[in-house]
Amino acid sequence: ATEKTSAASPIAGFRLASLLRLHDLKAFDRRTTALDFVVGLVVKNKDDHTLDLDEDLRAAKRATRVSVPACLDELRALDAGLDRLRRLCFEQQPVTTTTTKKRRTDGDDETEAEHPALVTPPELGSSVDAAEAATTTTPGRASKSSPAPAGDDDDGLSSDSDVEAARPAGALEFYEVAEARVEDARRVLDDARTAFAETLAYFGEDPAMTPHEFFDTLVTFSDNFTKARKKHAVSRKDDQRAKARISSIEEKMRKRTGTEPTTDAAP
Repeated sequence: ATEKTSAASPIAGFRLASLLRLHDLKAFDRRTTALDFVVGLVVKNKDDHTLDLDEDLRAAKRATRVSVPACLDELRALDAGLDRLRRLCFEQQPVTTTTTKKRRTDGDDETEAEHPALVTPPELGSSVDAAEAATTTTPGRASKSSPAPAGDDDDGLSSDSDVEAARPAGALEFYEVAEARVEDARRVLDDARTAFAETLAYFGEDPAMTPHEFFDTLVTFSDNFTKARKKHAVSRKDDQRAKARISSIEEKMRKRTGTEPTTDAAP
């Protein structure tokens, strides 16, 4: 189907949606459709390849389930997850201070002292919990991954070794593999969108048409074409059986009368 025009011909072509009307347009007998007539011409011309239209459009059925907005949403969700993982793998965790009250040894007066505490960003989820447990210290117990702080001047994850200790095992390797696969998926989606836009331009369809609308039209026409082909095959077999019965009856009449069956002839 094409919408291109030329100066020599006033025909503007037709839209893909017009193919569906061939199934609805019927002849005077209210049984034969325009699509039945088209299939009959294809069979008469012995164009077997055209009769296998459903085989050529098999992939179109899967394409009807493609939703570009849904794919873009999935990519955005993957990007957000990779960003959280990247911060976990390569960036230091933010540190805040907690205020506690400490009783002086020389009296009953209380003074406030600030002690650093590791804060886990909520968006990192449970994957950081294990890292936090491995890097923070509790009273009377030293950290397994780093020496106990010397005093109140500890600043949390302040070095590359601290970041390395806070990183869950295998996180960096997983990040590198996941990042490459997400980029591959992005390229595939971009290529598919470009190819579909070129397809719409080739058929002269509206650039705003969605893949579902485009391919669903092709699939519906293919299904109607297959039904018309089967209907034509059944009708053809019925005609052959009818001709065989007529030939059998004529043969019996010839044997009984010993003459050839007469046929109506034009005067």
